[in-house]
Amino acid sequence: MKKILLLISSIFLIIMLTGCTKKTSITTKEFVSHAHEHTYEPYNIIEQYSQFTNIKEATLVRGREGWQIEFYVLIDANAADNMFITNKNKFEKSKGTSSSSMNTSGTNYNTYTLKTNGEYKYISRIDNTLLFVDENANYEKEIKEFINEVGY
Repeated sequence: MKKILLLISSIFLIIMLTGCTKKTSITTKEFVSHAHEHTYEPYNIIEQYSQFTNIKEATLVRGREGWQIEFYVLIDANAADNMFITNKNKFEKSKGTSSSSMNTSGTNYNTYTLKTNGEYKYISRIDNTLLFVDENANYEKEIKEFINEVGY
């Protein structure tokens, strides 16, 4: 019996470590709803991206202290992945001498976190959606709470 439990635990661990996990994306409506629950201000910012045909929806949520989180719905997962890679590369170029970063990925998602020079940078793609943060590290705790709540 112990061998079976050990085998099942090992298989589960291997699956987790190889990134075979999957996340569920949310809609813009759900993102805005979460913002309202926290009394954060949501703004439709799609007009700023009218020249980009791969972005279908763009929403910004502003916290009480002025920090903001951007949420995008793109035409497909490939477009979202390209946007993820582009922004991750920009973040990496801003690394200071003292920084920490973390990458995670699964079958339908990627996340990247960077803390550097007093800044908290976070980008997460699930399917064809993307969540983007580039803020002062003082707001990290509140931003992380919101990000975790929406599942990104």
